[in-house]
Amino acid sequence: MVNTRRVYLDNAASTPMSRAVYRAMRPYLTRHYGNPSSIHKEGFRARMAIEGARDKIAKLLGCNVDEIFFTSGASEANSWVSAMCGCLYDDSSHDSIKLANDGQNGSLYSVPMANSETGRPSYYIDSSLPCHLDLTQSVGKKKFCLHTTECVSASLSAHKFGGPKGVGLLYIREDYQDHFKPLIYGHQEGGLRGGTENVAGIVGMAKALELAYKHWQRNKQKKLNCRNKIERFLEKKHIKYSSSENIINITFKNLNAQTAVRLFDKDGVAISAGSACNSGSDEPSKALLYYGYSEADALKTIRVSLGVQNTKRDIRRFLRILEKIIDKCDEV
Repeated sequence: MVNTRRVYLDNAASTPMSRAVYRAMRPYLTRHYGNPSSIHKEGFRARMAIEGARDKIAKLLGCNVDEIFFTSGASEANSWVSAMCGCLYDDSSHDSIKLANDGQNGSLYSVPMANSETGRPSYYIDSSLPCHLDLTQSVGKKKFCLHTTECVSASLSAHKFGGPKGVGLLYIREDYQDHFKPLIYGHQEGGLRGGTENVAGIVGMAKALELAYKHWQRNKQKKLNCRNKIERFLEKKHIKYSSSENIINITFKNLNAQTAVRLFDKDGVAISAGSACNSGSDEPSKALLYYGYSEADALKTIRVSLGVQNTKRDIRRFLRILEKIIDKCDEV
């Protein structure tokens, strides 16, 4: 009998939304549909949901409620920072920072707490510039208090830690907010981010963040167990790899990474050849080059990213397929 159950190991690209998050969102997708800017009862209920979520998020992230501005995701938040302040960056940064800047001028230094392709931090060089933190790959994997990081701004997306797509936030430290004006004009979000708020998405993001913090230690250990199992196999087979908390980069001897992704997909396992934003590119990843990979190795490196939903059974199946691909396609 053919095994039709798919295994998802591309959690750095996006994570499955938990049932608890969906349940928290559902009333605001169906029954409570008022516009949060309206002054009637339906609007007031929506406004209270948003402000309750903002309060919960601020407490979890260690900042003030008036320092949280809801966006459509981290890409919008990063673009907002880039447009207002300009950012110095390196090749470990996300495209939403790099494409908006020339990397030579700016009043902020943008630092990913974890790179999306390797999970490793940036080699942040001490600078006199204030810091913008891209937390997109870090939320749910690390605990932090924004008021102790010394950053003036920070971005994240809900779908990277079990929340819905299309919602995120920008943290702007209170004493730095006069550097910002809107990208999208309107009276919402203190006049800094216009447009009717995504009530259900904001509620879902707050719930996902709450669960990520509540189960942080358990989830961390679960991913570590899965990673250790993969690493033991790779070491036994003498396969080149590098790893961080939830990401393992595996470098083949002769097999192109894009081909490997298609082979795994055909056998029911979702992995990637780097960041989803660069999926399908024939160019070597600048991030991998930044972390010391040769161009040849970068083109033969896949990314396996673990999530809280992954099981030992998932890992066993992945390793069986990996062994088959190595034996058939990656011989010396």
